[in-house]
Amino acid sequence: MGEQALDLKYPSPNPRVAWRTLGDDVIIVTPDESVLYALNSTGSFIWQQATGRRTVEEITAALCREFETEPEAAAAD
Repeated sequence: MGEQALDLKYPSPNPRVAWRTLGDDVIIVTPDESVLYALNSTGSFIWQQATGRRTVEEITAALCREFETEPEAAAAD
C-alpha cells in the first residue's frame, strides 16, 4: 500500500501525469503507458477544475453553469 489513496471528494490530477492546455483543450500524457489523450471542452473544463480544493459537487455546479446544463445530465455524461 505504498500509493496514496485517491481523494474522491476533492479530486486532483495525478502528479505523475504530464498535461498542457492548448487553446481550449487539455492534452494529457500518462507516464506508464506513454499514451496521449486530448480532452474535449467538457473534459478540459473538469480537468482544470479538479485542483484538490474543490469538491465533486462544486465542480459539477461549475460545469452546469459553464455549459448551461442540469446536474443530472452532467452526471450522466
